[in-house]
Amino acid sequence: MVRATPGRLRKQLALFQERKIRPRWSDDATRVALVWLSKAFNWRGALVVVNPATLIRWHREGFRLFWKLRSRPGRPALPREMRTLIRRIALDNLTWGEERIAHELLLKLGLQISARTVRKYMPERPGGRRDRWVSDQRWTTFVGDHPYR
Repeated sequence: MVRATPGRLRKQLALFQERKIRPRWSDDATRVALVWLSKAFNWRGALVVVNPATLIRWHREGFRLFWKLRSRPGRPALPREMRTLIRRIALDNLTWGEERIAHELLLKLGLQISARTVRKYMPERPGGRRDRWVSDQRWTTFVGDHPYR
């Protein structure tokens, strides 16, 4: 294996300049490899082709990308089967709201889901509204069934 000495790197750079070969832009994989290699040895003296400030900038960009991906906002979505179950229960029981569906899922299946999450995955009601279901019971029937004391 040939050691990369500062003199050898200067010769390579002079060869590139003599032949008027433009350096290629490095891709992300090359940048990551250089950042990892920079931890292995003192690179400031040996680095001729890439400025030290450039390597430091790549390192900072890598950290920004890492934390951007790591700290995405929001919670992950429910599994598809759970979303389908919520929609099916809501369509089969038109008078049930999100609290009732969440409570039934907890009692019958042992799945603890908040009412807000159930509301998020409920289908739209007739008329395009999510806040009101079509009721089978009229107000007068409800009042008759629950006499005022």
